[in-house]
Amino acid sequence: MKDFLLELGTEELPVWAQLEAEKGLLNGIKRLLEEKHIEFEDIRGSSTPRRVFVYVKNVQEAQRVVEKTIKGPPIKVAYKDGKPTPALMGFLRQRGLTEEDIEKKDGYIYAKVEEGGEETKNILSENLPDIIRQLKFKKVMRWNGGDAFPRPVRWILAIFGKDVVEFEVFGLKSGRYTQGHRFLGRKDIVIKDPAEYETVLAENGVIVDRNRRKDILLSRLREVAKRVGGAPEEDEDLLEEVTGLVEWPGVLYGRFDKRFLDLPHIVIKAAMKQHQRYFPVVDREGNLLPYFLSAINNEEKYADNIRPGMEEVLVSRLEDAEFYFKEDMKIPPHERVRMLEEIVWMENVGTIKDKISYAIKLADYLLENTSIDIDQSRLKEAIVLAKFDLTTQMIRDGKEFTKLEGEIAKEYAKRAGIDREVAEIIGEHMLPRRYGDRIPQRKEAAIISIIFRILDLVALLKQDYNFSSSRDPYGARRNTYAIFEIIVGHGFNIDLKALILKAMEIMGVSEKKFEILWNYIKERLFNFLEEREKIRYDIVDAIIEVNSDIFDVWQRAKVLDSMMKKEPEAFEKIAISLKRVNNILKNIEHFPEINPGIMGEYEKALYEAATSLEPELSRLIKEKKYETFLSKILALSPRIDEFFDNVFVMTEDEKLRKNRLALLNYVKNLFKLYGDFSKLVV
Repeated sequence: MKDFLLELGTEELPVWAQLEAEKGLLNGIKRLLEEKHIEFEDIRGSSTPRRVFVYVKNVQEAQRVVEKTIKGPPIKVAYKDGKPTPALMGFLRQRGLTEEDIEKKDGYIYAKVEEGGEETKNILSENLPDIIRQLKFKKVMRWNGGDAFPRPVRWILAIFGKDVVEFEVFGLKSGRYTQGHRFLGRKDIVIKDPAEYETVLAENGVIVDRNRRKDILLSRLREVAKRVGGAPEEDEDLLEEVTGLVEWPGVLYGRFDKRFLDLPHIVIKAAMKQHQRYFPVVDREGNLLPYFLSAINNEEKYADNIRPGMEEVLVSRLEDAEFYFKEDMKIPPHERVRMLEEIVWMENVGTIKDKISYAIKLADYLLENTSIDIDQSRLKEAIVLAKFDLTTQMIRDGKEFTKLEGEIAKEYAKRAGIDREVAEIIGEHMLPRRYGDRIPQRKEAAIISIIFRILDLVALLKQDYNFSSSRDPYGARRNTYAIFEIIVGHGFNIDLKALILKAMEIMGVSEKKFEILWNYIKERLFNFLEEREKIRYDIVDAIIEVNSDIFDVWQRAKVLDSMMKKEPEAFEKIAISLKRVNNILKNIEHFPEINPGIMGEYEKALYEAATSLEPELSRLIKEKKYETFLSKILALSPRIDEFFDNVFVMTEDEKLRKNRLALLNYVKNLFKLYGDFSKLVV
């Protein structure tokens, strides 16, 4: 058993590229070892800005030998007049076999062969170049006349035990050399054995393991913040990003003038985080202090030399923000609403003022057709004021502050004396800003978020936008998923189809275009339920056409998924029966009224069981008691089985045949109160 180490040394990689390379290398090497039957104890990988590595512990030195049965030519091709043909001899020669090694069965020649036994080092040498070249990235650059990687690769370290795994890729030969930190380590470092890799690099200014680097960084942030009487405002996303920006996690603190604390604190934090990747410092109550923390990718003894430049950059941004803020405060929010007439929402669609007008009308419709309990006056005021910050210099001209849309409106509204709850609603209405972000907590903000997103989708429809699952320059996919997340998160029973049709009517979009948008939304809903909610695809397929109440569809799919896990055999039987019913009823459009008087024993048993259940099933669906509904309707399964075992549906007697088809259609429609069970995969 030997350890294996692969390291790709690069120019500084963006954080996303580190993670993609790390994942791709790890999966590629793991898959290679498993496919080649090479046993190993453990495999892990990590990365820094200048390197990506994979470490495999206790790897077998050669493939496991595996016995396989292989299929040869048909017997009639392998022999002619009882003698071996060239086809058989070629088959034997290619595998080093004799006629005594073969077996004849099922009309074919078979032979048992042993595969494997090749040295691991040779397998790695042969396959690593392809694994590296085939790594997938969202963006690459090219150098050396065509090599593709997010940044140029400068060295390759590959050792198995104490031996170099020799191969060439990107014009570089693998070896046992690595490099330390640009400023704190040596340039050419010999690694004699994988076991010494992390220790040797730590002595040269590189903590190669991302998780260890992250832990050290967080610990240093907390310790350095204590020096100024505070604590870092911890931000997991920022911590992850900064961990990927340093190889040596040193930390310093800097300060800024207290006068800047008069700015909205979200502005100060944005100035720190967006470009500088600084951490704010807060007191015990969470109040912002006039300090910041920064990782420096260097030893902390150099902090005094580095600090002034970092402070200067932040102060410059805060001075810009201070200017925007003072200018913005000269015009109150309600006056700014009138200025929205000058801001284009979308070409050939209207202005932001038009969008607000449409939103109020759509909100009126929604409130009339749902039972959502919200404060209507606050909702209307929040809609009117939701977009006024688009006229401010902070959002319009503030570069790194433009992402604070909604948050700036909230802060300015509070300072203008507007009802605090209305201000909070405004602040939340842009949520969720991305996948995984929190949804609005206030129902009013959730409704506004849904309405504005629907209007954006309809505006794209009006422009004849090509809704695509791959390209999304106008955020249609993001808006659609956000609508689902909010509806499910709040449990809103909203008829989304009706709401979209109303938005189209308000905006003067032809109803003929509706199916274009609705098909796109259904595709996204399928993905949302399957990929994000982890519901089986066939269950989604069975439920998705039920209605356009997204929360109701989600509930039904969740309950059916849960019930099928508890009683798989019962649902398999029902699914098989309903597939059979569907096949029989295919292409039949008209059914007569059911006549119980001409039914036989098993028809009547099914009919009576179904009709006695129908009132209760309808009530359970109306009350959304889906688990009880499924338990009740499963009781029809024995009657359906008895029917098919004892009744010939397609009899020559037309009256009997049509009556039996009508009965099956009636039973099918009982199940369709919930969904199309025939789509379940068994």
